[in-house]
Amino acid sequence: MPPERLRQQLDTNVVGAVAVTQAFLPQLRRSRGRIVNISSGLGSVAIPYLGGYATGQFAKEGMSDALRRELRPFGVSVSVVKPGAIATPIWDKVREAGEEILNKAPEDIAGLYRASFEQFLRMNEQRAQSSNTRPEDFARTVFRALTAPRPRTRYCVGTDAWTAARLSRLLPDAALDRGLSTVTKGR
Repeated sequence: MPPERLRQQLDTNVVGAVAVTQAFLPQLRRSRGRIVNISSGLGSVAIPYLGGYATGQFAKEGMSDALRRELRPFGVSVSVVKPGAIATPIWDKVREAGEEILNKAPEDIAGLYRASFEQFLRMNEQRAQSSNTRPEDFARTVFRALTAPRPRTRYCVGTDAWTAARLSRLLPDAALDRGLSTVTKGR
């Protein structure tokens, strides 16, 4: 991933969320309001080939943790909603962006990753399109996070997000690495 693509990813997923939050902080403190940030199942486990996206989601998780602790004295709660894969048109964009990055990479670099990366893009899109998690599930969870009398710090949406969150807490890094090594096979 070129550095300018990573900057765009972080500006969109982290810096933008911080800017919006800062703009509303005076009202949130006065009203003892609530912040609900949308992260991803990839905010728990970074999988190969989605490192730039996962970096942004990990950063958003860290920012949310810090905000929750900093704003607690003001009665402002901060929750994170972590959806897994949901069958939406976003997956076409993921595939297109991945293909574009691969095609723009120098051939000596692209050649190292082409087979496993293309296999990953196909598998990732198929997994997302076959997901049982629906946009309505996500919407219900966001509503719950916004209206719960005692909001939780994290809400997972979908089996894959729930599984990633649990595995990241239970398994040592080496075990996760071994499990995810299948993604990079085929080189």
